[in-house]
Amino acid sequence: MAILADFSPSLEPVGLDEVYLDATGFESIYGSIWQMAVMIKQRIKDELELCSSVGIASCKVVAKIAAELSKPDGLLEITPGEERSFLAPLPVTKLPGVGKKTEKILSGLGIDTIA
Repeated sequence: MAILADFSPSLEPVGLDEVYLDATGFESIYGSIWQMAVMIKQRIKDELELCSSVGIASCKVVAKIAAELSKPDGLLEITPGEERSFLAPLPVTKLPGVGKKTEKILSGLGIDTIA
C-alpha cells in the first residue's frame, strides 16, 4: 500500500492484496496511466520481490476483471469506449459476485456470457 500511495493519494483497499487506485489527474506526471502502472509493477517487483496484476479501466468492475484476466503478473488496459466489446464475450462467472448458484440460474435463462 505504501508503494501505491507514492503514486496516488486515492486508494481503496479491498483486501490484503487488492486495491483500487484512482489515477485521475496523474497522467502528465508519469506520461500515461499505462506507464504509471508499469512503474508500480516494477517497484513492487524490485522492493517486495512480488509479482502483481494490474487492470486499467474507467470503472472498478472492468478494472478488476482486466486484472483477473491478466494474472499472473500482467497488465491489461481497457480504453474508454471499449468496455462493452471487452466484457461481451466473457462468461458471466467473470463478473464479481456471480458464483456457481447464480451461474446456474442465469444459464437456465439462456444467459451464458456477459453480453
